Amino acid sequence: MEETRICICGCGEEFKCWYNHKRRYINGHQNKGKKHTQEVKDRMSKAHIGLPSPNKGKLGKKCIQETKDKISKALKGRPSTLKGKTISQKIKDKISITLKGKKHTQETKEKMTKWTKEAIEIAFKSVPNIRQAEWDKLAKLGLLPCAGTVRKQFSSFENLEEITNKKFLFRKKRKWNVGNNESFILDYKAKEIGHTIERQVHIKTVNGNRFADGGVLQTKTLYEVYEPNHKYQKEHDEGRIKTMLDNSQYEKIVILWEQDELRRIKEIEEDGILTKQTTVEAFVE
Repeated sequence: MEETRICICGCGEEFKCWYNHKRRYINGHQNKGKKHTQEVKDRMSKAHIGLPSPNKGKLGKKCIQETKDKISKALKGRPSTLKGKTISQKIKDKISITLKGKKHTQETKEKMTKWTKEAIEIAFKSVPNIRQAEWDKLAKLGLLPCAGTVRKQFSSFENLEEITNKKFLFRKKRKWNVGNNESFILDYKAKEIGHTIERQVHIKTVNGNRFADGGVLQTKTLYEVYEPNHKYQKEHDEGRIKTMLDNSQYEKIVILWEQDELRRIKEIEEDGILTKQTTVEAFVE
């Protein structure tokens, strides 16, 4: 079960973790305010002499689009590291001296003038439907500009979609790990309560995403179908339930034990033969 703690570095910020976890700091705060002595710095320097750089061999390598998307998602909403800071005149003069005399090559100028807003819109409309992750492949072939140029011209790919009225293809839907009888039990339950039960309800939490087996928004109720192995993980399930209810608009959760539900339905329907292929309509008049 999760609990809220206060970081003991003195910042006063709160964080969530499991109640039996030894964590006492927010990530990165355990060394806040501490400085290495010159003696320690010298020892660290000597220990690294002759060792290859951790970035050796990585020069020129590029992150795949999936990694870029993860980094982008992790940094979204964070303030800039330069927010509230001003550049001194001394640094401005250094930057000015460094850039003086430098000119764009003819090739660079052509690239800059080639991909105007109108040119990008026409190019995007002319290519076949693609996923956003496939953009860089076409950019290398010269059919589309690089992703950085698109963001400079349109701020984001979403704005490009809106202006051109053309959408990227969605990724393949995730295959959920659904229990053998889960769909059958939830279908039968939906017939009983008279509401459609939405499957795999997505709930965003501080520590990641959670998915309930089913949910009815009208009654603010979540449904979980538990197989026999859940009897041995009560503590984990209690924490998971509390997290889902605390971070969603749902107010209660109904636990449906698989074997108990199958026996109950069998008692209700006199001549029913329960198999995972059996449909609900076979049991309901």
